[in-house]
Amino acid sequence: MIARVPDYAAVLWWISVPLAIWSTIAALQLIAVRRGFYPGAPLGPDLTALVRGRINPRLLASPLAAPGGLLGLLLVRLIAGLMLPFLAAGPAAVALAVLLVATALVVLLTGGSDGADKIALVAAVAALLIAIGLVSGDAHLCLAGVAWGAGQATTAYVTSGAAKLARPFWRDGRALAAAMTSYRSGHALAAAVVRNRATALVLAWGVMLVETLFPVALVAPPVVGIAILGTLAAFHVATALVMGLNTYPWAFIATYPCVMAANALLRGAGLGLG
Repeated sequence: MIARVPDYAAVLWWISVPLAIWSTIAALQLIAVRRGFYPGAPLGPDLTALVRGRINPRLLASPLAAPGGLLGLLLVRLIAGLMLPFLAAGPAAVALAVLLVATALVVLLTGGSDGADKIALVAAVAALLIAIGLVSGDAHLCLAGVAWGAGQATTAYVTSGAAKLARPFWRDGRALAAAMTSYRSGHALAAAVVRNRATALVLAWGVMLVETLFPVALVAPPVVGIAILGTLAAFHVATALVMGLNTYPWAFIATYPCVMAANALLRGAGLGLG
């Protein structure tokens, strides 16, 4: 089922809000540590280009290593992200989504990504396709954006859950307990919770099962889909609080409107996100 073009405007707006929060946090974090990407620094172009398998074109990396290069890029990301929710209903959304896609790609190519950029790029591409579809009146492009965002989110969760299930130290709760109690990424309250072996086991299996069964969110009644997304959002927020992965919740949440839109379309219920 393909909804009417105007119905996708609400989907775009719901994507744009978490994208705005992601772009703000991601840009401010990188601005704070931008000197680490200058020549001679640990993440500089002259050193990261030596890492085997690293895609680090000097054409991109060298200009960004200049004092104003990376700062300018991050300011573009920050401004584009903040403006998108306010302009998501108009043609300007296309340009803003292009800027978010472009800055995410450049940061990924030059080694500045913290990992959340990859899923944020998925959401930004979904927003771009929907924005172009809205401007051009093409419902198929809007649907492609929804399918892209929902499909990539589903793939990310299922592969993550399956990878965890395949590892014994996840199945017995040790991996979760280790992450929550480590010196580098642990937290006193979380450590106190997972020191109980049974609690760590239940939490670990909860995460693995919800991730692996994520496709259910695409076809289940809305209340079930919302419960699955809410559970994963809570997991991402808790991870952010404990491990300092501040951009991850918003990057993933930005794909959730696509999941709910796909759910509505697959069930033939029509889009009701407005």
